[in-house]
Amino acid sequence: MELTYPQRTDGMYILSRFDIDEIAYSLLKDFSPRNLEYPIAVDIDAFLVDYLQLLVKERYIGVIGCEALGLTVMRDSVEIPSLDEKMHPIILKETYGNVLISPTLNGVKNRPRKRYTKAHEGAHWVLHQPYFQNADGTEQGRLCSGFVACRTVERYIPTTSRKVNWLEWQADTLAASLLMPRDIFMCYTKSLFRRAGVRHGYLSAKCGSDKQLFHEIAPDLCKKFSVSLRAVQIRMIHLGLIRTGAI
Repeated sequence: MELTYPQRTDGMYILSRFDIDEIAYSLLKDFSPRNLEYPIAVDIDAFLVDYLQLLVKERYIGVIGCEALGLTVMRDSVEIPSLDEKMHPIILKETYGNVLISPTLNGVKNRPRKRYTKAHEGAHWVLHQPYFQNADGTEQGRLCSGFVACRTVERYIPTTSRKVNWLEWQADTLAASLLMPRDIFMCYTKSLFRRAGVRHGYLSAKCGSDKQLFHEIAPDLCKKFSVSLRAVQIRMIHLGLIRTGAI
C-alpha cells in the first residue's frame, strides 16, 4: 500500500488519528474485508507474514533489564543484542523485513498482548520505512540504528516533540485500528450499550454505574476482537465511547 500523506523532511508521515483509521480501513479492505463487516479477530499472523511479507521470529530482544517485546528491522543488515537459551548475551544478525517477538509473550494469558505487539510492529513497517530509509549520520541517524525496538504495553502514549514518541504514537494507533476497526468496533459496542439500556451512546468516566457497566461489557469486546481490557478501554476513549477521561 502506497501512502500519499504529507511528510516531514525526515520522511515521517504527518498523520491524525482519523488518517490512521483510514489507513487501517484500506489495509483491511485489501487483506480481510470480513474484519470490516463482523466483530471478529484479525488474523494478525497472516497479516504480517502473508500480506506484508515479513519474516516473524521469536527471539529475546536486548539484555536482562532492558528487554523489548518487539522489533522490526528497517535496514539491510543489523546487529541486535539478545540472549541464548541459557540467558547468555549474544548478538543476532538480522536483515530487512525481519520482525522479532519476545518469547516472554508466550502463553494464553499474554495472547492479547502478543497480538497487539505484532500489530504494532506491522504498523511500524507500514508507516515508518521512509523515515528509516532517510536516516544518515545526523541526529536522526543516531536515533535510527536500522531497527525499531518497542516495549509495547498498549499505552497509546501522547505525542511530544521527540521523534521516538511520534513513531510509537503512530504505531500504537495503527495497531489499535487494525485490531479494532473503527466502524465495526463502534457498531458492536453501541449494540452492547443498547442491550444494557445505555441510550446516549457512550459511557461517562465520572459515573459509577457506567464504570461498572464498562467492566460488564468489556470482556465481550476483548473476546470478539482478541485484545486486552486495556486496549479496549483506550480504543473506546479515543472513539468517544467513553467520555471525560479514562475509567
